[in-house]
Amino acid sequence: MTRQSSLTVLSEIIELQNSPKPLPEIEPQIKECLSKFSFLLVLTSNDATERQMLANSLSIWTKINEAIQVYMENTRKDPQTTRTPLVCYRTRLIRGVILFARNLIVGLRSLLLYSDAERADFYSRMGLRNKDISGDLLIESLYVNHSNNIIPLCLTFLDIIKELEESGCPEFVDVYYNAMVACFEYLSNITNISAELKKSVTPDYNADALLDFLAALPNYWDVFARLDIIETNLLLCVFVYFRNLFSDDELLSRIFHDHPLAIVNLVGTCLLRLMPSVRNNEKFTEKQLEQLEIVSLSMYVNMVSHEGLGTFLIEAAKSGNDEQTIVELLRMFQIILTSKENGWDKLKLVNIVAWLMDYFKFAAKEAGALLEKKELDDDEKERLSRLHLQVISVLDSLSSLTQYDEVRQMLNHYHFLSDLISFFKVVERNTFKKKLKEDCAPPHTKPFPQVKLIIVEIITALVYENFENQEFMRDVHGLELILNNCNLDAHEPFIKERAILCIKYLLLDNPRNQEFVAKLEAKGTSIDSKNEAILEQAGFEVNIEDGKVKLKKTGRLTELEQFASSS
Repeated sequence: MTRQSSLTVLSEIIELQNSPKPLPEIEPQIKECLSKFSFLLVLTSNDATERQMLANSLSIWTKINEAIQVYMENTRKDPQTTRTPLVCYRTRLIRGVILFARNLIVGLRSLLLYSDAERADFYSRMGLRNKDISGDLLIESLYVNHSNNIIPLCLTFLDIIKELEESGCPEFVDVYYNAMVACFEYLSNITNISAELKKSVTPDYNADALLDFLAALPNYWDVFARLDIIETNLLLCVFVYFRNLFSDDELLSRIFHDHPLAIVNLVGTCLLRLMPSVRNNEKFTEKQLEQLEIVSLSMYVNMVSHEGLGTFLIEAAKSGNDEQTIVELLRMFQIILTSKENGWDKLKLVNIVAWLMDYFKFAAKEAGALLEKKELDDDEKERLSRLHLQVISVLDSLSSLTQYDEVRQMLNHYHFLSDLISFFKVVERNTFKKKLKEDCAPPHTKPFPQVKLIIVEIITALVYENFENQEFMRDVHGLELILNNCNLDAHEPFIKERAILCIKYLLLDNPRNQEFVAKLEAKGTSIDSKNEAILEQAGFEVNIEDGKVKLKKTGRLTELEQFASSS
């Protein structure tokens, strides 16, 4: 299909949008136009060359924008006509225009990735001269269109769907729902800019318009739920759109700084309302759910390494209104950070560790104050429970990242071990070790499980082959703290095994730490059979020489070292 014939069909659509004729007179013409446009959509979906050639025409993009604007103007003039068959036909036509634009974006992107020689060859083969759209014009036409046309159009469809649901006219919903899905397909395509393409194309988003749009979206989820019209295709497009937006560092900085409440509201809606309702909806298959979970998680991948994340999270948490959203968001970050198989580049790793340390200090201070209180009211108990989950996510993320030398160096540079031990002591004082047959907690203790376990993991990573940290642990009585956690504790599964490994690295090649442990009896800490067994598991034998307790390395230590190096 030539450019001219495509322009002719678009002109017909504009004419039909403005036609004053009643439906019986123009219905045949509308159906014929829909048929022509259907062919055009199939062509631009399947033929890459046609897609590129048509996408290369600025006049076609101008006609697309004009058609959308005409539809919007007519809808604003008489909103009540949305329930008429004629306007439903016109909505189907404009949906076709949006899908056409969606297809052309793919062709335009591929053209922009061509080298100068490849582009010249393309123009020669297609018989084109100087009608190409440069990167600057792409930004000017399509990103302006994104903010000025597609977003308002999408909101119009959402408002119409909401009004139809509230007025009890659901029979017209499908037409507007399908048009709204087409908008999100367009939005997900226009924002899908690869790293290679970003070298020559920088999207210029209207952040204010964009955030107003994002802030408004949560208001419609409940309507969709009541109508039971949420489909996989819509959710995938919405999540991909969010992911693409959040992949733009400059835009994310502006969102964090200027619109923190809007983004918290949006994320909270996705994590606390939308995804739970999807998981509980029987119409989604397991395969669809898995796909949605993966794509929704991808929304947060770039966010997790953004330099502004720490300040944003702390400010959001301090507001006190969205703590459960913070819990769920940190859980998403935890999943990303603990499951990423490939390493992070150095700058991203620095950003990640920086915000994890900052948020740990904030959450540890807040949780510590509640743990130290003798009595908590119901609100304080709920807040401590939320802070507990936040601390778990942050510490588990840090523990996973300590496999990297750069992370351990950064934690040591900022004396993170000191912050960790201080909080460890608070938790140790205000929780109790649950034995298998013990159910009753002592007075004034609080449930705060699995935190000490992860703290011990991080300490182990930081003292491994680090003499300075070994010495520090002795100076701040960290050795006793670890030894006190070498027993079974139902609240801290496998902490005994991790504590024993930590003791091994604390004593390894450190005579003063070995001497300190050997003299524990003189300080009132008896090395009984249990403690002796712990030291033996850590690779040391307890002997009495000249009336003094001494530690001696055993073959077990060599085994542990070999195991550690192989793992």
